[in-house]
Amino acid sequence: MNKQYYSETYIPSIIKWGKLTLLLGILTSFLPALVVSVVFGHMPPVSAIIAGTISQISVSGAFYVVEPISYFPILGIPERTLPSCPETHRICVSHVRR
Repeated sequence: MNKQYYSETYIPSIIKWGKLTLLLGILTSFLPALVVSVVFGHMPPVSAIIAGTISQISVSGAFYVVEPISYFPILGIPERTLPSCPETHRICVSHVRR
């Protein structure tokens, strides 16, 4: 693969589809909560939402910093648009090693 094709065709395509799939992932992650609150009328108290958010940030905050640093040298620019699932990174890294 030549560098011109890589930088002018491949990378813009990866970034475009990565943005689209990340946006869809964000929207679908809120779908269950929206269904429960809008359709069934159940809404947790604000304090529970804040407590859950703090718990989730404290668990995954380190990965938010460490994974881009550790995977970017191997996967390059497409790593930024991969889902945040560690299994996806492992699959990609195993294919890079071959």
